[in-house]
Amino acid sequence: MVDTKKLRGRMAEMGYSQTSLAKHLQINKNTLNAKMNGRSDFSVDDALKICNALNISDDKMKCEIFLQ
Repeated sequence: MVDTKKLRGRMAEMGYSQTSLAKHLQINKNTLNAKMNGRSDFSVDDALKICNALNISDDKMKCEIFLQ
């Protein structure tokens, strides 16, 4: 399960809204919203793209966000 509080915090730090992150990831905003609200799961590819977009390179931080 994703720690959305930490994910949202990192998005804010990096200046991303859900809309802008969805555009960056080239997915629909509703799709990202469903994933962030637990109605759909993030794929490994999704997680890697998000980590890249949010400049998350630390494995511990990746685990804290995506493997809770």
